[in-house]
Amino acid sequence: MHAEALSWFTERAGRFGGLGVVVDVGGRNINGGLRHLFPAERYTGIDLHPGPDVDVVCDIRAWVPGELADVVLCAEVLEHADDGEGVVAACRKLLKPGGVLLLSAAAPPRAPHSGIDGGAIRDGEYYGNVEPDVLRGWLSVFSSCDITYRADVGDVYAEACA
Repeated sequence: MHAEALSWFTERAGRFGGLGVVVDVGGRNINGGLRHLFPAERYTGIDLHPGPDVDVVCDIRAWVPGELADVVLCAEVLEHADDGEGVVAACRKLLKPGGVLLLSAAAPPRAPHSGIDGGAIRDGEYYGNVEPDVLRGWLSVFSSCDITYRADVGDVYAEACA
């Protein structure tokens, strides 16, 4: 995870104390993770691929949790998902009433990068920067959301409440 995204999540992590359940969508630690920022009774990292910090290998759109989450994290995932709207909808379904989704995604003008290792895109691998207005539409399933777009680093961030 690049420095700007990590900083954004770090700033928000301090507001959450005593978390019961946290779900980290795309939680495989490729170049830095979030687990250390959000201590919880139950922290579950979900990813399409096995690896560090992954507890469940599964497509989030198909996963059925044992309990709903206080916080869902989705860091640097949507640009790698050919169904970003479906991923956001799945994140919403994971949250308790009043729960919070914190997400970051690559936005224009960020250069394409692989979701496997952060390097070059591989043949057949999906990549698409997330436009802030498109993300706002996807987040309409939430009761409220705050979106920040940073064109200087090619990031879009959102905090959405269920």
